[in-house]
Amino acid sequence: MTTKILSTQSYSLKNEIFKALKLSYPIVIAQLGIIAMGVADTMMVGQIGATELAAASLGNGIHFLVVCIGIGLTSVISPMIAQANAQKNYTLVSKILGAGFYVSFILSSMILIAHTLLTYFIFSLGQEIEVAKFAQSYLYIVSLGVFPLVLFLAARNFTDGLSYTKIAMYVTFGGLLINIFLNWLLIFGNLGFPRWGLFGAGLATVITRILMMLSIFWYIFSQKKFKIYLSNFDFWRVDKLLVNKIYRLGFPAGLQYFFEIGCFSVAALMSGWLGKYPLASHQVVINLASVTYMVTTGIGTAGAILVAEGVGQKNKKYIFRSAMIVLILAALFMIFASVLFLIFQKFWVGLYSSDEKVLAIAMNLLLIACLFQLSDGIQCIGLSILKGIEDVKIPTMITLIAYWVIGLPSGYILGFNFNLGVYGIWYGLSLGLTFSAVFLTIRFFYLYKRKF
Repeated sequence: MTTKILSTQSYSLKNEIFKALKLSYPIVIAQLGIIAMGVADTMMVGQIGATELAAASLGNGIHFLVVCIGIGLTSVISPMIAQANAQKNYTLVSKILGAGFYVSFILSSMILIAHTLLTYFIFSLGQEIEVAKFAQSYLYIVSLGVFPLVLFLAARNFTDGLSYTKIAMYVTFGGLLINIFLNWLLIFGNLGFPRWGLFGAGLATVITRILMMLSIFWYIFSQKKFKIYLSNFDFWRVDKLLVNKIYRLGFPAGLQYFFEIGCFSVAALMSGWLGKYPLASHQVVINLASVTYMVTTGIGTAGAILVAEGVGQKNKKYIFRSAMIVLILAALFMIFASVLFLIFQKFWVGLYSSDEKVLAIAMNLLLIACLFQLSDGIQCIGLSILKGIEDVKIPTMITLIAYWVIGLPSGYILGFNFNLGVYGIWYGLSLGLTFSAVFLTIRFFYLYKRKF
């Protein structure tokens, strides 16, 4: 049963909360499925040793530093689709899909070039030689998954924008199971397969992404319910105005992800300057924090879709209520997550590593992570609802200042000048996230009063 949003009959608060939950939960599960692949890789690689775990942290930091541009750019497709669908402009929907695939294909080529260059210069990043060596081999193989990942995300944002959010959920969950099985085969060499360790985890990721892309493509182009939306789809003859619009909205959105993920990637590099144990610990807690962050990005995606549909319907009340509902939902979840982190602190960290040095550092970092959970959730929702009203430039500047003017410099000063080590780096990250949360929220209220 698909989720249909924005009834013109009733705008009661109860119905709108139900709509937001019904739309967001499949997106949240799909987001968790994606991050769970990284979590599974980290957990399974962590069983090999601290060096491999540190290399996974370095490799994934570099990988997502460039891939996040594609994640951000494709994220604008769903609110564009939602707004066009709310206006019953099915021709526009199909043209947006064609333009989205075209942009994603071109962008993937650029990401692959950047990915290769960063992989080549990995030994210049000041990391331990053994860690850099493992990370480089991992990055070479995982780069092959850039194309299928970005194209999958474009297709997923098409189905999400039409409120068929369960499709990506099923595909992603299936991909997670396949990824875990392939990890079991290729990391540890089970059933006669070679024992490839971290390289095997990268190969498993590539194969899984290809299967996920093919699955969602097959579903979209084989199901009758999508025919009305594909009437004018043509990959080779795209609407240049729509291509430009996706670039205009998507590139700043990609930079938002780049500034945030780039900040955490540089934080990983700084942690690596302190040794492999701080770096491995950083990776463990970042993995845990990424799980909660992905939940809020799922809620945020639903918020962007709902707000965009409200814009398409020109319903001021619906826009405001949708934004407030997802903001409150995300805040409540992050508070709940912080409580779970505090109560079961040793359990969560112990899932990743049994190394005593890693455990000691990671447990303290998890306490710091609890401090910025609420800020992280609110800033994530702020970016999403602003995207729903097609405001991307000023939010991009806010993220730039938050992470690269406040977060990283203060983290460096606290970590190295005040000798707080990896803990100081994380205190700086907390300051950046809080700044972003406050000013993105202010930005939405300002624009809502001005535009609507």
